[in-house]
Amino acid sequence: MTMSPTRTSTSTKSNNHSNSDGSNSDDDSANTRSRTTVPVVDTIQAVRLSEAIRSGQMAAVQAALGSVGGGADIVSYRSQFGTLLHLAASFGSSQLFGELLAAGIDVTVQSADGSTALHVASKLGRHDIVEQLLGVDGIDDTVRDNEGQTAMDVAKT
Repeated sequence: MTMSPTRTSTSTKSNNHSNSDGSNSDDDSANTRSRTTVPVVDTIQAVRLSEAIRSGQMAAVQAALGSVGGGADIVSYRSQFGTLLHLAASFGSSQLFGELLAAGIDVTVQSADGSTALHVASKLGRHDIVEQLLGVDGIDDTVRDNEGQTAMDVAKT
């Protein structure tokens, strides 16, 4: 199956009910309808970047960024998942994470769910990454995610 780069993946929750007259009504209003749309291009880029980060090679990360286009570089890349630091905090090597930090990626950026790279590393128990982040000027360990939790609150023990 070939996917077009302009397709989107959509998930919708809906509550349809039959009325007494036999007609159907949708009791979801714009306020209660849950809809998530993620462009396929974003998903492809996230997969390529994830594979590159798992490789632990900065050159692979740079190549993955260039393969999809859009003009993003190591420092300016953003997605619903956050920055490359968010991805590297999840499954990158400590060395690659250090290289990304040295490139100047903003450690204060929050992903769509409000998480910083420190939240991600703390939640996953990535002590090596947490130590690197806590050594960065400008790190704020009091930032709260969309659920009101700090990195310490979500820390894996």
